[in-house]
Amino acid sequence: MDENPPFHAAWTERQMAWCGVSLSLWKQGLVGVVVPTDGSRGDQAEPTAEGRAALAAADA
Repeated sequence: MDENPPFHAAWTERQMAWCGVSLSLWKQGLVGVVVPTDGSRGDQAEPTAEGRAALAAADA
């Protein structure tokens, strides 16, 4: 019997996609890591000045 519930594969795909989005934002300089991962949770990040400007421009 499979140890993973039926939704596990879809959940894993969403988590991997989110990691890709997060990495893309970091590479573009739009977010910075405030508290690195400690094994029990992921990185805590905040928008950089460039990120805040991009958010403001998108909201205008």
